[in-house]
Amino acid sequence: MVRKATRYAAILGLSLLILALAYSSKKKFSAQAILTGSMSPAINAGSLVISSALRESEYRVGDVITMRFQNSNWNVFVTHRITAIKFDQSGLEYLETKGDANTDGDSWKVLPSQVVGRAILVVPLIGNFLVPIKVLTISAITIFSLIFPMRWYWQGLLQVRKGVNGKATCKEGGDSCI
Repeated sequence: MVRKATRYAAILGLSLLILALAYSSKKKFSAQAILTGSMSPAINAGSLVISSALRESEYRVGDVITMRFQNSNWNVFVTHRITAIKFDQSGLEYLETKGDANTDGDSWKVLPSQVVGRAILVVPLIGNFLVPIKVLTISAITIFSLIFPMRWYWQGLLQVRKGVNGKATCKEGGDSCI
């Protein structure tokens, strides 16, 4: 029992160190939680993948990469293996990818500009803890961004109603106070 607890503490400590390094560097590293089993058995769901940014010419067939797909409505990270590096008719380079557990390759073409980095480290189980923390953090930011402006608004209304000297100022003979 003690061995198991020590092992989990060591994994957690190492993961926190890795996260600190990943988030402290400027775009050189990226940390992503794996949500699905598309890369099993190499990378299981719930793992944390640390990716390192490389120049476009350094990616090779067989590399496991994290890609970023985004538009105005969503932002998705996918970690899959490069199966081919090709060029379209206009000479534009693109990558074909596939999850190890998937029978077919991905239906999209990946532009080198969409690649976040090549996977350099996989930490099992830690991604399971990061996803809820990320959701809670986003929720907390949203709540605070709504509460503080409302508080300032109401505080401002109270100050206006009390007037400059702290007493309510009303027009004589009227109901409206300023």
